Amino acid sequence: MTSDRRRQGFTLVELLVVIAIIGVLVALLLPAVQAAREAARRSQCSNNLKQLGLGVHGFIDQNKKLPPGVVDNLLSSTSGANGAVLNGWSWGAQILPFMELSTMYDTLQPTTYAYIFGGATPGTDQKNRLSQALPVFICPTDAESTTQTFDGYVQTSCNYVGNCQQKQLDNEGANNANGVLFNSSYGKLKIRDITDGTTNTILLGERATRARSTGTGTLWGAAKPYGNLIDTRSSGSTPERKYNRIYVLGGGHRRINQNSTSVSYSSLHGKGAQFVFCDGSTHFISESVENDVQHNVSNTVFEYLQDRKDGISFDMEDLNP
Repeated sequence: MTSDRRRQGFTLVELLVVIAIIGVLVALLLPAVQAAREAARRSQCSNNLKQLGLGVHGFIDQNKKLPPGVVDNLLSSTSGANGAVLNGWSWGAQILPFMELSTMYDTLQPTTYAYIFGGATPGTDQKNRLSQALPVFICPTDAESTTQTFDGYVQTSCNYVGNCQQKQLDNEGANNANGVLFNSSYGKLKIRDITDGTTNTILLGERATRARSTGTGTLWGAAKPYGNLIDTRSSGSTPERKYNRIYVLGGGHRRINQNSTSVSYSSLHGKGAQFVFCDGSTHFISESVENDVQHNVSNTVFEYLQDRKDGISFDMEDLNP
């Protein structure tokens, strides 16, 4: 007896249709997955800034003043407990004890000496600490390369810089310096000096490191950002107005993401960057916020947000036009 039942199965055309449908679904879902992952990374970056802001406030609560942007022995003769010049230690070094990193702080000894410009040679423990990446200083979106070899030391990079605005150097005087973290600002700036209000003044902001070019960007030197900078400038020996080359400080008139590696602020989040203000609140600021690309005399919204004492305040809607 013969059977007229036919064998069941997919035809080639049907198989190709199924594959095509799967491909379309993947194409539709992949951007959504990527967007969700970036949203999570951006949220973590915002949390990093929040934690750093809390660290700065912990320092303020104990010392009744803001930490230094960076102590520079080209501009300061401040000496540590052992008489050595305290050169190069940045704002990040000062807040380690308030970030549950007291052991690292004690190992690096940022209150005694620096490891550059004739300072002490770091021992094995110090070198290990200097090369240890700390997630709180690294934006997850920009975490592809977290270490670099600089001046003979393996150092971890950082994605956050302090707001020094434009006049950040000690020889310009604390009265002229208009940011909140500037060179040799240690002991010179208190919360009451932020006369625009802490809600209207940037404390820290992002700077992308993955896109940097040689000699620029937010490489840390010896222990940057929470330790001792090799140099606050990428080139040149004259300290005046080198704000566009500062490794752990940011400021000036440039648009966000205009000069992503050496000037002002930048991020890989796209369309702007994240900031923590002096009150501890975090905000994403659009790169289209009013800025002064050509460095004209008149100030802009972005410049006012960096200036602690210009008498100008803004609604948050102004930050993301």
